[in-house]
This record gives sequence, C-alpha cells and structure tokens, in this order.
Amino acid sequence: DTGMSFRYGRLASAWTKPGVICLDEPNSAKPDVWFLLRPLLDSEKQLAIDINEGEILPRHESSYLGMAMNPSWDYRNSGTNPLADADVSRLYHVQVGMPPENVEADIIRTHCEAIGFNIDDRRLRQMRKIATDLRDTAEGGELMFSWGTRSQLKVARLLPYFTIEQA
Repeated sequence: DTGMSFRYGRLASAWTKPGVICLDEPNSAKPDVWFLLRPLLDSEKQLAIDINEGEILPRHESSYLGMAMNPSWDYRNSGTNPLADADVSRLYHVQVGMPPENVEADIIRTHCEAIGFNIDDRRLRQMRKIATDLRDTAEGGELMFSWGTRSQLKVARLLPYFTIEQA
C-alpha cells in the first residue's frame, strides 16, 4: 500500500451534484481540454475519469454546464482559439453585451460600498462619460483593448486615493 488514494477534482465533483458549473475561457485552453469536454456536451452527458480506471460519471440531472468565452475573431482577445465545428454544434450561444447604464451604475455603487467608499453621483457620471468615450473608440478599432465593467470597477477602487484622471 502506497498510502495514496484517488480523489475527484472540482469538475468531477461538481458534475455529479446539483448546481451550475461555469468554465471561464475554455477557448484559450489547449486542445486536450476539448477532448475532455466533448462527452460532457453531447447526448451522453458523461465524464470519463481515465485516471480512475476509466470510471464513467453521469451528469446529475440538475447539474448544468456553462462557458464564458471571448470571441477569437476579436483581435483584442489574444490567446483565444476558434472552436472546431464539432464543438460549435454542441453548444448554445448567447451573446452578453454591456449592462444598461443604470445597472452598471448600481454595480459600481455596490462595489464601492463593499470596500467602504460611497461614490458620489458626479464621479459616477464622469466615469460613465469616460467609459462611453473609451468604448466608442475601442469599437472603432482605435484602441487595442476593451473597456468593460471590470475596468470601471478598477477605476472606482482607486477613487478614494486619486483623482478620476489618475485612476
């Protein structure tokens, strides 16, 4: 006896329980990852654990798999790969755009409150104006980056210490 034992990883554990599994940016992974994912996405909905003597784990009926991917065709998403036709045909695609302005403002306010900072309406309007300008410029292909809500939150975290221009 070597004292070693087999334990399921995060994916296998989640696959057999109710819940939502979110894979972030699987189209930036090595091709081997897609060989693991394909059986999860087809009609079999099973996970093969090769290292555990080929054990087959069926999906729990209330386990759901989602993936969040940035498109490989957008030059700003370096490191992403196009999906193979076989993978595209297994997936449902939902494009998620920017939240409405009032929702993004609520996200920023809530985030600021969580870090002990109450952002005033004037700064929030300034941030919104700058974000609109940056987003329009990025969509026009003049910037090599995008400006999403995550970028807004990074700026908001700096506002207690810096001017909005510095942040």
